[in-house]
Amino acid sequence: MFETGTRIIYNQLGELIAVIHDVASDTHQIIRPDIAELYCIDLPYGEIGDDRYVVGVDPETKEVLYKYFDRPLSPEQKIKELEDELLLQTEKEVGGIL
Repeated sequence: MFETGTRIIYNQLGELIAVIHDVASDTHQIIRPDIAELYCIDLPYGEIGDDRYVVGVDPETKEVLYKYFDRPLSPEQKIKELEDELLLQTEKEVGGIL
């Protein structure tokens, strides 16, 4: 069992910025790099939205890097997607429908 303790990140006044709690893993050791410098980026309210999450920051451009959540389609969206797929397939086979 690999175990990594809690990391507390705080500012120059001792105020908490983040607490990363204990981590235990049966398969691999969690290695946290030493932190020599910290930076921050303030985003406007609502900038991230609910369809994506932050995965990092490009250190050269300071651009925030996002990944989008994989969300299952609603039944209505799935039906529409299947209808469109069928229409395109029929267009290819028969021609002249669209």
